[in-house]
Amino acid sequence: MSNLSSKPYQIGYALTPKKEQTFIVPSLLSHASQNGVVLTKIDPTKPLIQQGPFDCILHKLYDSDWKQNLQDFASRNPNIPIIASPESIDILRNRISMLETVSKLKINNTGVPKQITITEEFVNHGGVVFKVYVAGKYFRCVKRKSLPDISEEKLVNLKGSLPFSQVSNLAAAGGGEGCKFEKTEMPPESLVKELVEGLKEELRLNLFNFDVIRDGKNKENYLVIDINYFPGYAKMPDFESVITDFLRDVVHKDINCGDN
Repeated sequence: MSNLSSKPYQIGYALTPKKEQTFIVPSLLSHASQNGVVLTKIDPTKPLIQQGPFDCILHKLYDSDWKQNLQDFASRNPNIPIIASPESIDILRNRISMLETVSKLKINNTGVPKQITITEEFVNHGGVVFKVYVAGKYFRCVKRKSLPDISEEKLVNLKGSLPFSQVSNLAAAGGGEGCKFEKTEMPPESLVKELVEGLKEELRLNLFNFDVIRDGKNKENYLVIDINYFPGYAKMPDFESVITDFLRDVVHKDINCGDN
């Protein structure tokens, strides 16, 4: 299976109906097939060892029966990559453990202070959030509109804490400060790359994204506010080739999938 003329790679996937609808789209199936990758739906209610054969398992299910199913499969097929281990995924399902992971990173980069994590409080950030998508060796940083800034006077009165619902109401009422979205500079690529590599190592994950905001009081300070396993890649330009290349790399063992 060293080239496209050989037997296609069989990738078994087990996803929620919603995830399957947004990820397993015709454009991905077509591109993957043209590049020697076949995506096959797994029945999570049946033993994995009775399905396949598979060169790789891709999943986003969380129930205990499925975890046991994966464990049984992995014990009999230790060389088949699983994306990803339930233990690594569970870290991101708890906000405290998620942000503790980020706080372990010791990142210094040409004057950019190490990252700070926040659990709750509102921080002015120019109304822009930077979303970084990671798929193995590939990463891409895009910017999206976020909650608007709040005047310093309001922040003082609120002691820096504000429920998101109230921020939305302020935005609708015109209470937020303006956001010059198009002129907002992206974070330094070197910083983003260092964050990507650090998080991949700490999380033992290769398929995730994270949200970063720039502190309104210190433009050199960036805050990681959220991390998600297996996010909505279909929103990302050219996602079909990125995912296909990623899956091929996993099967080729060019990417370490943690426990596998």
